[in-house]
Amino acid sequence: VLRTNLTGPFIMAKLAIGKLAPGGHIVNIASTAARRAWPNASVYHASKWGLLGLSHALHAELRPLGVKVSA
Repeated sequence: VLRTNLTGPFIMAKLAIGKLAPGGHIVNIASTAARRAWPNASVYHASKWGLLGLSHALHAELRPLGVKVSA
């Protein structure tokens, strides 16, 4: 779950930056699991909370390169 929902978007963003700058847009698919939690889904929640954090950080880091990031 972590590889798919968090590591995958991280690696894809890392590899795509050179092709996207300037003017590109990275869209990460988050879910309500990034805002609330329910039982028996801790790994899924951790991955989506992490993806939301990654998206916010990439937004700040890639803005000077002209790349937008949203989730």
